[in-house]
Amino acid sequence: MKNVSFEKNFGSGDLAIFFTALLWGIGVIAVKHAIGGTPDTFRVFVFNGLRLPVVSLLLFIVVKLRGGSISVQRIHLPLMSTVAFFGMFLNTVTA
Repeated sequence: MKNVSFEKNFGSGDLAIFFTALLWGIGVIAVKHAIGGTPDTFRVFVFNGLRLPVVSLLLFIVVKLRGGSISVQRIHLPLMSTVAFFGMFLNTVTA
């Protein structure tokens, strides 16, 4: 059996995972606060309709500042649209 050693350094990947989990957890709290105690307080579709464009704009800015490209091949658009629709639908139904 091979002797496997693991480094115990805390690196940028660990930091990225930590902040991803932190933002994910904060997102749940923000959604709960935004929709309130009842669905009549703030509709989930309206909240997602506001939230997703804002996050998309932030992602676009980050990618452009890092010198990346946001181009998507036309062949991938149907799959991306389907996944986005069902993701938003399931998020709304289970909220």
